[in-house]
Amino acid sequence: ASSSNGNYAVYGLFQYQVGKTLKDYSENSLLELVDIQRKIAEIVKAYHEHGFLWFDIKDANVNIVGAGTVQSVSMFDFGSLFSKVELTNYVSNGDTDLSLSFTPTSSEVLLPKELESILSSKRSGVFCFADSRKHQKKIQTLGKFGEQTDIFLLGSLLFKRLMGIAPTAQDCEQLQNGIFDMARFKKLKGHSSLIVSKIKEVLVQCLNYDNRGERYESVSTYMADLKEIYLELC
Repeated sequence: ASSSNGNYAVYGLFQYQVGKTLKDYSENSLLELVDIQRKIAEIVKAYHEHGFLWFDIKDANVNIVGAGTVQSVSMFDFGSLFSKVELTNYVSNGDTDLSLSFTPTSSEVLLPKELESILSSKRSGVFCFADSRKHQKKIQTLGKFGEQTDIFLLGSLLFKRLMGIAPTAQDCEQLQNGIFDMARFKKLKGHSSLIVSKIKEVLVQCLNYDNRGERYESVSTYMADLKEIYLELC
């Protein structure tokens, strides 16, 4: 239809249910919080299996549906969804410019080191653009090991839902060194030491700021640990 108007645009249509973003929602319990995180991880896992990486995982990009108990989760804002193959094979030259953008580190989200290191010094508004011509090798590496980057962002989101703000690089360092004070998470108050310990283990496995090789090897293993916590809470 667009071709008859001469603009040759391509339109996409997808079905959605009325709901709200996770950013505007407060979980009723730790059980519900963990359940939502499992559902988000399931979506990210599906994209990974189809050859895509999502570098903008945050609660403002998650839509939830359900009264009292969240029944379904969907994700949107596809501007930061990238093909693993495209990134792995990226070659910088004068004719090709790969447009990589994500939400910058803030109280909303913490980017891992591999994303921070490729960002341009020119930052505008809500999004930061990667300096793709300057960081060809790092972008190719993202294509190969970007699943661990998404795992970091999943951990950052879990931390934020527990704390109210995203983690800092110092929080990540304290988790790795075993000195992070879990009592800072008010949503864990009253829960058993076993639950607190398991959540700490999950955060440690996600939030290694410097070394992606020390994070979960896949979203599936992250989901398996969340399932253990979920069943224990049940």
